[in-house]
Amino acid sequence: MIYSPNFQKWGSADDLKCAEWLFSRKCEVFKELGLQEPKEPNFTEWANDVRLMVSQDGRTHKEICQFYKRVSHDEFWKKNVQCPRTLRTQWDDLTLRLAGEQKVSIDQVERDEAFTRIIGSRSKPQNRIEEIAAELAGKSGVRRMTDFVGRKAWAGIWQQAAEQAAREVMA
Repeated sequence: MIYSPNFQKWGSADDLKCAEWLFSRKCEVFKELGLQEPKEPNFTEWANDVRLMVSQDGRTHKEICQFYKRVSHDEFWKKNVQCPRTLRTQWDDLTLRLAGEQKVSIDQVERDEAFTRIIGSRSKPQNRIEEIAAELAGKSGVRRMTDFVGRKAWAGIWQQAAEQAAREVMA
């Protein structure tokens, strides 16, 4: 257990562990943005906010961490949600705003080069999207299709693979 000096704010060891993970993710965001590492927070307050999310809002520590990870991958929200208190107060709004935002932009040149390399030359995939696309293409029989039909099928497969890879990153 961790307590504030006046015992009004407190959290369990799991609450503290979750708060520490949230701070480590915040540090990663600062690093990704090329910023100096943020000042260490009052972990008692952070653990207290985590405890409230668990006890009053019915969230699990895993849900809190997964949601913060998702929020911290959003270009706008990672700059605006930097502590458990904000995460808690904005949870419902964030849920709505992030719902369905798994839109993935496709680099058509990369997609077409991957088709030529993987389908045409049977080279090994170079990243997770290519691995997923190669597996889906194998199941769809893309290699047995004409070049035109195969490329058309590949475009849909690539989109599906990119979305699946994005979901894996957010999980």
